[in-house]
Amino acid sequence: MPLQAYKRRHSEDCLAELARRADAGEIDYPEDLEHYKRCNCAWWVRGTTDEGKLVPRHSLKVHTWEAATAALKQLNQPAAVTGKRILIETATEEWLAEAKMLGRAEPTLEAYDLAARILIDFMTAQRPAVRYVQDVTPSLLNLMRSKWELSPNTHNTYRTQISTFLNYCVRMDYLASNPMEKTRSIPQRRVLTEADRALLDEEADEDREGTEATMPLDLEGDANYKKVCASLIPFLRNEIVRPGQVRKRDRRGMLNRHPENCLSLCHVMYETGLRVSDATFFNPDKIEVDEHGGIYRTIQIKTKWPVTVFLEPWLVDEIRRLPRLFRRYPFYDGSRNWRRFINNNIRPILRDLGQAIGIEGSLRPHRFRDSFAVNRLNENMSLEELKVLIGHKNVAMTERYYAPFVKSRATSLRNRVRAAREGKLILMSQRAG
Repeated sequence: MPLQAYKRRHSEDCLAELARRADAGEIDYPEDLEHYKRCNCAWWVRGTTDEGKLVPRHSLKVHTWEAATAALKQLNQPAAVTGKRILIETATEEWLAEAKMLGRAEPTLEAYDLAARILIDFMTAQRPAVRYVQDVTPSLLNLMRSKWELSPNTHNTYRTQISTFLNYCVRMDYLASNPMEKTRSIPQRRVLTEADRALLDEEADEDREGTEATMPLDLEGDANYKKVCASLIPFLRNEIVRPGQVRKRDRRGMLNRHPENCLSLCHVMYETGLRVSDATFFNPDKIEVDEHGGIYRTIQIKTKWPVTVFLEPWLVDEIRRLPRLFRRYPFYDGSRNWRRFINNNIRPILRDLGQAIGIEGSLRPHRFRDSFAVNRLNENMSLEELKVLIGHKNVAMTERYYAPFVKSRATSLRNRVRAAREGKLILMSQRAG
């Protein structure tokens, strides 16, 4: 009996519904319940295929006649010719001949020929040698690929070309399935651009917080800082051309669409000394307001060390007027990767702005923190007090990073040296007299 779909049984609900509709005169009660097509009971299959293969009775696990018909066609497909064994070399010659007949480009034909030669050479080198297509297994393919000393891109290219050959073998009924499909491709490694490398270098410098990374915006006064503040919003509004551009164009990113937020972020870093990571997650709801301005306490992301900073009244008012980019944050858009948000938004904006307005050295977020520290020391704040404000764990760290930039300390040291020299000269003249 040829393959046929049938209903082995109907549910009680289905039989009750058929009886109800028949009693109501909506339908005639079906005489052949096995082949009734208008209910949702499961279809089964029985019979033999066109090639005479007996199919065991089983459920098709479908509930519509169209799906049952499609399942019968699938079962009736001719099986792969597993008994016909063909040499890998013969199959690759047929594959290359077909590709040439189809007019594949010469570079493609050369790539196919190379992939075929790689496969043949590896399989024949095995002990015992693997000569037939039917003996190629996923484990052998993985072993072959493990010996390739190639970049991920080239590796995956060879894998794809050999997989194309094995798909040809499946189409020609030499194989029942493609063994390469059971292997995994090599994950791609992201190629870093020069801009990416520059950002990584900046992060590394700021993480070390060594003297090579310390560079305040101004050694004296605040001319560069005022220049940055005056130019930032026009720059984000495309009124200042980005370096390398021949014309103005819109820039993407949340901070580009909210330039006032970006300016306030710079104010926060410059006036409080917070790192860019801590400033990015600044939460205005945590500001404690008093008659002198605001007090803000947080846990530093980098060191997990608590820090308390103080805000002037004008800065408190400015921050509270800002639109929130994400929930309670005015400087963060809720990106899943906050480091990438900083690297793709804050750092490029400041770097390009610095180039556009001629700030000496790269304009990095950490320079605002450096400026805060050097400004406080130039105002005669002690290193112990500064250590508390910027969240260092010991005074030695603060002195190593910032003391060399403090003019008052250098002047005092110079005066002491001059006094010592003058005293030595007086003593020598007295002895000579």
